[in-house]
Amino acid sequence: LALRLSYYSTQAGRLPEAVRVLETANARWPANDQIAYFLALGYDDTKQAEKSIKLLRQVLTLKPGFRDARYQLGSLLEKAGRMEESEAEFRRLLADNPDDAAALNYLGYSLADRGFKLFEAEGWIREAVRLSPRNPAYWDSLGWVLHKQKRSTEAVAALEAAVAWAGDDATLWEHMGEAYSGAGSTAAAWGAWKRALALGDTSAAVAGKAAQAARGFDAEDMGVLYLEHLAAVHGQVRRLSAICRVEGDILGRRFHYDGMLGFRGPRELSLDILGPLFVPMFRIRLGAEGLAMDAIRVEGVDPDAVRAAVEGMFLALREYLSGAVFKLRPAYYRQGWWRRRLEAGGRRLELDRSGLRLAALPPPEGQGRLALEDFILVRGHLVPRKLTLSGSGYRLSLILDQVKVGFVGESK
Repeated sequence: LALRLSYYSTQAGRLPEAVRVLETANARWPANDQIAYFLALGYDDTKQAEKSIKLLRQVLTLKPGFRDARYQLGSLLEKAGRMEESEAEFRRLLADNPDDAAALNYLGYSLADRGFKLFEAEGWIREAVRLSPRNPAYWDSLGWVLHKQKRSTEAVAALEAAVAWAGDDATLWEHMGEAYSGAGSTAAAWGAWKRALALGDTSAAVAGKAAQAARGFDAEDMGVLYLEHLAAVHGQVRRLSAICRVEGDILGRRFHYDGMLGFRGPRELSLDILGPLFVPMFRIRLGAEGLAMDAIRVEGVDPDAVRAAVEGMFLALREYLSGAVFKLRPAYYRQGWWRRRLEAGGRRLELDRSGLRLAALPPPEGQGRLALEDFILVRGHLVPRKLTLSGSGYRLSLILDQVKVGFVGESK
C-alpha cells in the first residue's frame, strides 16, 4: 500500500509527498529492497543524488543481483563524475549478464565521451548494436566512439543510420556535425549543427561552431545551404489535415469562421468553411486547374478583393507545404541588423532572428506576406499552427488545431 500510494503521489506531481511516504515505509521495513529502491529513485528525482547513491548501495547489499538497482547506481555515479566507480558497477552488471545491451551501451558511451579506453568502449558498443540493431541510441554511440578515434568517415555512416530512425534527436545531429567536420565536409557539418539548434539544442558551443563554419561560404553558397536547411527542418508535406479557425479583416470588415483544412501534396489544397453542427457552408479548392471557390460575401467588400486575398493565401501555403519554395534558385543569403533573409528566385524569404526556420514568404503571384508562427515539432519537422497573410487593406489568418501531418519519405 505504501508503494502504491507513493506511485499515485508521483503521478499526481507530488514528488516530496511520495518521498515522505517511502521514507516512513523504509524506516518500518528496512530489509525491503523494493521500498528502498523506489525511495532511491525518489531521492534522485528530487535532486538528492548522494542520498540515492548511498541507499542503492544498501539495496545491493540486501540483493546483489538486483539489476535495475545496479544500473541506476552506475548511471548516478557517472553523472556525478565518479567514472571509476561507475565503471566498476557496470562491469559487475555485465559479468552477471553479458547480453545486457543497455548496460553495454551506457558503459561504452560514458567512456567514449570522456575519451577513455576507446578501443574497449567500441567493443562494448558494437556488441550492443549487434544485440539491438535497430536502436538509434546505440548507433549514435558507435558513431561517437568512432569519431573520438578520428575515424570520422566511419562515424558518419553510423550516425546516418541513427538519424534514419531518430531524426528528431538534437544531440544526434550535434554528433553528426562533429563527424562531418572531422571528415572535412564543412557544409554538411553546418547543416547538421543548424538542425540540432532547430530541434532545441541551446548550446552556445553548437551555435558557435555553426557560425564558424558559415564564414567559409559566400552569399550564394549560404543561400543554397539555407534553403537545404529549411527544406530539412520544415519537411515536404505529403498530406495534412486540421481543424482551423479562419479570421481576419478586409478593408476594415472583420470576419471569423470555423473550418477544416486539407492538403494532398503536391498540389491539392482545400478549406471547408463550417456552419452549425460542422455542416460545410462553402468550399475553397486549389488544384492543378487553379482556384475554385464558392462565393464568400463580406459586407461592404468587393468579392474580387476577397478572392484575391484567398488566392494569395492558398498559393503561398501550397508552395510552402509542398516544399516548392525551398527549390527556388538562384538564392542569396542576406543579414541585416535585425533580420535575416534569402533572396531566392527573385523573391524575398524571411528567416526568424535565429536563422533556424522560415518566418515569412510572399505569394508566388501578387502582393502580400505569409507569416508562419507558433511552431510545433512533429517527427523531427517544424509545423506552424498559425499562418497569416497580410497585404494592403487585408489580413487573413488560419489558426490550426488537431494537426495531422505526413511527410514525403515516411512510410504511409
